[in-house]
Amino acid sequence: MPNRLNPEMIHKKFLRNEISKNESLKLLESLINESDNEEIRANAIEVLEQYSPIGIGISKVIEKSLISDESPLVRTAAAKLIITANIEGAQNALWWRIQNEKSILFFKKSLDFTERSQNPENEKFKEYLLKRLNQIYKLNEADSEFILELDYHDYKHFVRDFKGFLSKFEIRGEERKKLIKENTEIGYKGLGRITSAKEGYIIGLILNDLEEVPKSLQNLSKLEYLEINRCKIGDLPDSYGYLSQIKNLTIKNNEIESIPQWVLYISSTGSYTEKYVKNGVNFEEASILGLLEIFTGQAFVKLELEASFFPSLLFYYKINQNGNVLAIHLSSELSRIGIFPKEICKLRFLEELCMVNQSIKSIPNCIGELKALKTLNLSFNKINEIPNSIGNLENLEYLYLKNHEGEQILNHITENLINLRQLKILDLSGNIIRNLPESIQKLNSFKI
Repeated sequence: MPNRLNPEMIHKKFLRNEISKNESLKLLESLINESDNEEIRANAIEVLEQYSPIGIGISKVIEKSLISDESPLVRTAAAKLIITANIEGAQNALWWRIQNEKSILFFKKSLDFTERSQNPENEKFKEYLLKRLNQIYKLNEADSEFILELDYHDYKHFVRDFKGFLSKFEIRGEERKKLIKENTEIGYKGLGRITSAKEGYIIGLILNDLEEVPKSLQNLSKLEYLEINRCKIGDLPDSYGYLSQIKNLTIKNNEIESIPQWVLYISSTGSYTEKYVKNGVNFEEASILGLLEIFTGQAFVKLELEASFFPSLLFYYKINQNGNVLAIHLSSELSRIGIFPKEICKLRFLEELCMVNQSIKSIPNCIGELKALKTLNLSFNKINEIPNSIGNLENLEYLYLKNHEGEQILNHITENLINLRQLKILDLSGNIIRNLPESIQKLNSFKI
């Protein structure tokens, strides 16, 4: 049989009666024993599931792969087949493998398999996997699964960038093996994100530089302190779980698209709201300041109405005698909010809003509800559209959306800007502007 045959082709030939079952099994066995391609070996084992029941000869091959194959991909396929095909005599080898396994991939893929499968035998398999993770991480089941998710994130990142890394740096022999081991075996990377733990439960956690936050975060039942930094996370887990019990939360310098309800809940409870209420802020509006504190990691300072702006103060607010927020200012490059929260649009007395260099990508349509707004400064962000609703800001006098020269493209500038009768300055300087309405060009306040 030609060497180019892969497991799927072999099985198709068997189904078409071109080869016998014994011939098919021998070809698959030869691939498992002789191929230097781990994906082919693993795929050959997966195909064997369709030949159940499996004879003693093939069973020994699978057991050998589980015990001694260098590839975690192959070992995982062998473990799954032993469970699904109920291979007699291989259970002890499976439990031995779990006790001696160190591969992140093996544990992650095996647990994923048990979650998907309806076979009751998998519950015992899952139980052994979780028990072993508990021993490794010294955490309870839910917290162990979460840390495994973090380890798997780092593993995927390493595999994706490994070839490029090797092309830049000459790493061979023992150093290369050490590098692979450190990044593919369960170790201390995930655990290194824990700031405190008690009796097998994670109490404090810092998540930095992730491309996604695992949904299993919501299963951390004792989590009190959570910090999420520099993550391209898009959306945070939206389910509550235990997250609403968090006492201290910081979500800064991320790229986020929406704010989940549990974050809004935390911002409206405990110290986040209480401190601003004590400073005289209206209760409902205090929770919005609490939300901004969560997304900047900085408490906002109260300034008196007559106080002038001074550059060293980066986070402040002002209120009127009734406790309504009149001004909000945040401009630190070290603590960027990463989003324009829609909740700000509820501040109906707000006159001044300054969020400079905050990695904000869009202005929400609700901006038009801020009827009292006189100054809006969103300069040096990543905004590429000015929404039509901004034309409803009948009291707006100053609108700043300037940027570093040629850094940002403005695709849409609403013609509704001509409705801003009180506008004194419109500063779009530094942006690359497309399709600028002619009516806007004629505004005396326009600056480009």
